[in-house]
Amino acid sequence: MNNLIVKKPHNEAQQSKLRQLLVEWIISENQPISVIQSDAFHRFINALDSAFTIPGEKLVKQIIHNTYNNTLSLLIKYIEDNAIFVNLTTDMWTG
Repeated sequence: MNNLIVKKPHNEAQQSKLRQLLVEWIISENQPISVIQSDAFHRFINALDSAFTIPGEKLVKQIIHNTYNNTLSLLIKYIEDNAIFVNLTTDMWTG
C-alpha cells in the first residue's frame, strides 16, 4: 500500500528556493543533470517533500546558466577590487 500523501504544490517563492537548492546540490556534488529524470530520485524527493515539483532538465539548465551569468560578473568585480595576483590552473588530461 502506498502511504504517500500528495500535497498542494508550494507557492512559487518556495518552489524557486527549492529548485535553486536542487541545482546547487547537482553542481556541488558533480551530479549529472539527468539525475532528475530518475524514478528513484522522484520517489526520494516525493517522500521528503511531496509538495515540491521537480523541475525538468530544460529549467535546471536555465537556472545554471542564469546563476553562471550572475556569479561571473560578481567574481570579475571581486577580482578587480581585491586581487594583486591571479594564478590559473588547467587540467588538459581529464575528459
